[in-house]
Amino acid sequence: MILVDSNIFLIDRFFKRDPRFNENKSFLDKLGQLDVYFSIFSLLELCGIASFNLSQYEINLWFFDFSTVYNVRILEPSFKRNIFGQEFFDDFLTRLFDEMEKKATLLDALILKEINTYNIGTLVTWNKKHFEHHGNFEVLTPEEFNCKNP
Repeated sequence: MILVDSNIFLIDRFFKRDPRFNENKSFLDKLGQLDVYFSIFSLLELCGIASFNLSQYEINLWFFDFSTVYNVRILEPSFKRNIFGQEFFDDFLTRLFDEMEKKATLLDALILKEINTYNIGTLVTWNKKHFEHHGNFEVLTPEEFNCKNP
């Protein structure tokens, strides 16, 4: 299982002059052949960022059709079975804070929590330093992924 970070989609949609654009696009072109996931938290962050550049209609399209456009599966928040309400929220916050104690921002902690819960084997991101040494998973840039998977 591969989890993809939001910066890859930001470059694709908004930063076509970024020096990493071609390598980024090469990685995105492979998504249909891979078991790829994208966190719902990352999708919400992406839509918030995009809201400054897209119309309400375009944001809705992006949010509701994202998994089709980019050939990824949206990873829903994980939770323990048979817990609800305050117990769910307490468990969620405890697991989130466990990641933040290891020096992670809120969104990075949300992603790390999902990686560890779902046993994701590889994270592909341009922000490698944010995620290295945070668990038992491989962290690759799109460029490194492309080299390993031509």
